Amino acid sequence: MYLQRLLQINMATMAALGTLLLGMGQREAGLPILMLFAAITSVLLTDVTGWFRLNRTVANIAAFGALLISARELLQFGHEDQVTGIIRLLIYVQIILLFQEKDDRTYWQLVMLSLLQVVLAAAYSQGVGFGVLLIVYMLVGFSALTLLCLHRQRYRFEQSRTTLFSSTGFTGTGFTGTGGGDLDRIDPAEIGIGWMLVRRLAAMGFGTLMLTLVLFVVFPRSTQSEWRAAIVAQRHLVGFSEEVQLGELGEIIESPEEVMRIKLTRSESNRPCRVLGELYLRGAILTEYHDGLWRHRRSGNPIQPLPSVRPAPGERWVRQTITIEPLDRREVFCVWPFFETENSRPLGLSNDRLTRPRRRQSIRFSFELGTTGLGKGEQSVLVPCDDSLEAASLLQVRELPELVRLAQQWASASELPGTDRYGMANEFVRQFGDPENMFQYTLEGQERNLNVDPIEDFVTEHRQGHCEYYATALALMLRSQGIPARVVVGYKCGEYDPTEKFYQVRQLHAHTWVEAYLRPEDLPAKMVRDDPPSRWARGAWLRLDATPAGDDILFADRGMSLLDHAKQTIRGVQSFWAAYVLEMNSRRQNEMIYQPVIQAIKRAAAAVVDPAWWGGLLGRIVRLLDPSRLTGPTDYRLWLGILILASLAMLLRRGKRLIIAGLALFSRLFGRATRQAARRRAEVEFYRRLETVLLRHGLERPTGQTQREFALFAGQNLAERTGLAELAPLAAEVTEAFYRVRFGRLPLDTAQAQTVERALAKLAACQQPAAGK
Repeated sequence: MYLQRLLQINMATMAALGTLLLGMGQREAGLPILMLFAAITSVLLTDVTGWFRLNRTVANIAAFGALLISARELLQFGHEDQVTGIIRLLIYVQIILLFQEKDDRTYWQLVMLSLLQVVLAAAYSQGVGFGVLLIVYMLVGFSALTLLCLHRQRYRFEQSRTTLFSSTGFTGTGFTGTGGGDLDRIDPAEIGIGWMLVRRLAAMGFGTLMLTLVLFVVFPRSTQSEWRAAIVAQRHLVGFSEEVQLGELGEIIESPEEVMRIKLTRSESNRPCRVLGELYLRGAILTEYHDGLWRHRRSGNPIQPLPSVRPAPGERWVRQTITIEPLDRREVFCVWPFFETENSRPLGLSNDRLTRPRRRQSIRFSFELGTTGLGKGEQSVLVPCDDSLEAASLLQVRELPELVRLAQQWASASELPGTDRYGMANEFVRQFGDPENMFQYTLEGQERNLNVDPIEDFVTEHRQGHCEYYATALALMLRSQGIPARVVVGYKCGEYDPTEKFYQVRQLHAHTWVEAYLRPEDLPAKMVRDDPPSRWARGAWLRLDATPAGDDILFADRGMSLLDHAKQTIRGVQSFWAAYVLEMNSRRQNEMIYQPVIQAIKRAAAAVVDPAWWGGLLGRIVRLLDPSRLTGPTDYRLWLGILILASLAMLLRRGKRLIIAGLALFSRLFGRATRQAARRRAEVEFYRRLETVLLRHGLERPTGQTQREFALFAGQNLAERTGLAELAPLAAEVTEAFYRVRFGRLPLDTAQAQTVERALAKLAACQQPAAGK
């Protein structure tokens, strides 16, 4: 019962782990909890006590009911719904099998259903925790298959032995491994169950894991399959929308869920770079406002070519590599202006929004763009205008008398000429941050006067609100002064990972700001004098952010605690997992593995046949040994070289002695294990004698037959040919002793050794009857 109970517990654990892995991919806890409860309950009620067991008829009816429950999802046309139906059906069938009386067929069905669950789970976009649990599942799976094979072999041996002993009249009181006749009382160590099995499973798991890693990295792969992309769980983008209604967001954007990561590298050196302040990542542009609602004025042709603002010859630019999570929207975000690079992915520009292909919306998507908007260690506040400007649509202000009055008041107080658009825009931003004006930033919802426009209430009665109110008020104020302005929705991020060198963008970093249009003559000369004049021929968009800093700003620069370091480490591991496991496609594999290896081989081959390389190496050695460098600033190199050469000379001179000493040390360290192995070989020598004796009787063990099966067959064959029933169990007794020593790692005591010798002597002495007698 010990072996069978281990197998039952192992199978239940395997079923629970498979469902847990699947639940992680679906981000659903209900089914894993249900399976865990069923696994524990089935072991207690069905396997241990036998109080509740489903017979074949009830199990078939339950399986048909599970099919009906899952039929609604299975008949859907959407891939995700169909996969959900398959998942539910697998779990329901597994639960039904767990509550049946177990036999070999039931165990194999549980194994196959669990493996199918893991295959489906691997199709989802999983975190690094999935990889850790997958290793645990692998070890549990190895253990389950091993125990199942042991159980099947033990069951067959028991049946064969019972049949043999009943036919020969032998009671089984001879050698049984522990001296008893009851097989259920055999020590588990005698059939290989114990720490030895655990160690072997661990070694097998480690070897399999290493081989898998090598094959995963080296084996060529194709692009990501479409069926995998169809079932990845998407995240709802709460901080971004194609329309903005004032007062709708507030606290709902305070979600730390990851949206994307952006890594900046310099074009000339390919080294990571970090900018001063925070990054503004543009997403959508909103141009029309009415009664608290912003929307984009759609153009007649929604498909537009990507901007062609490329760097001038010799101009430095920055490469932005962005990895965006599976989201329920197609928009992607980046630093503007941008341009395509040699590694850019297919992107589209629709209604002033950068979008990815629809088929890439449900997977983690990486793309690369260049930008000239990051220079001198900071992000430029100017973005070249490269589209046709409809100034009339960006000057509309509908029935907002109080807002217009406040804007005129601020303009008059500034004493700036109306032609100074740049100065006027920055003055309005300063006014929103002036403590005397009592504007306060908050994410909490505020009471508003429902009889007036929400933005009128914001600038007059309740001057508290989040970024959308500030951006709306600033844009409309600028319009009232003849300055075209629009609202931009995107992300403002300052959370930088110094270990992995990327910016982490979360839902809570969603932000709204303003872009004001400046004509070419409005641009400050000091800001554009280093750029090609053609870049600003159509003017520029000036980024303005009137939102004051609030107490809710997270991830600010501060001293990192131990918990912060732990979180940063976890984020680094997650980043490594995402980059080198989930997104290891053929292109990345070629760039990171094949090409570096090929280039290294080419460089090594070129260096070996290059006389200049050998001359340079000889020159470096000569300079290293130059006595004049003894007092130089790099003396340590000389002394290190001398130490290495002296060590090599000593090794060459005393190599023979060192080898002999090493062999002696190796012999002392591993001699005990060698002697133990030799003893075991000597102790199982008796089984070779058994095979020799049986071979004399014309009995040879086939390749596919186990020692136990062969012993039972040989004993029965000898008993039938000689007519001596006492010969039937002798080969089995010797084989039981062999199993105890070889697999159980247990020595034979004196009585057991004598039993083996007597059995071998009887088998060697038996004679077959003469022909015809």
